[in-house]
Amino acid sequence: MKHCRVLLISGSPDINYEFLKFVKNNIIDFKKDTIYAIDKGLEICDELKLSVSKIIGDFDSVEPSILKKYPEEKIIRYNCDKDKSDTELAVDIALEANFQEIIILNSSGARLDHFLFNVLILFKKPEVIKILSSDGVLWALQSGSESIIELKPNTIFSLIPISKCIDVSLSGSKYELKKIHLDISTLTLSNMAKGLIKVKFKSGLLLFYAKESNLLNC
Repeated sequence: MKHCRVLLISGSPDINYEFLKFVKNNIIDFKKDTIYAIDKGLEICDELKLSVSKIIGDFDSVEPSILKKYPEEKIIRYNCDKDKSDTELAVDIALEANFQEIIILNSSGARLDHFLFNVLILFKKPEVIKILSSDGVLWALQSGSESIIELKPNTIFSLIPISKCIDVSLSGSKYELKKIHLDISTLTLSNMAKGLIKVKFKSGLLLFYAKESNLLNC
């Protein structure tokens, strides 16, 4: 069975409550969407009165008194000595549940290494897992197939190569590409959309960033 969308509220201590309130009021569909709280992210859900389906983590940072307010059957506990971050474990659980879209929130603040690893998690399922913040949305593109992305005209976007990408083509933008080999560089930083963006590449690891927060599928 396919589920539409899950929002993962991560536990970064650098919390933008104004943006998260915007997400609550304008993006979350409470009739269809599922919410997972990740460790300290439960404090955000509690503050914003978001109903959570699962609470995931080793719980080394969440306030114990808040955790105690929630039923044990919603809690998935892990040992602190584990091989994956709490966020990656939550993503794995969401992937096993076959969600069509997985949105990670509150994951870009505090430690830079944590954020970079969260970015790498996007490659577990290109086009499905996304990081959403007040600065925009970020996800991994799928090699070997054409990605079609509808952006408002003049929206700033970037293609971000994490490895050498082969035969990259891009159309629908101010600066277009036709079957180029894209090395790790800033060549594709800060392009501008004309409307419908089309991206295709043969192989490699390529991220898509758009400075727009309302680019979700479900």
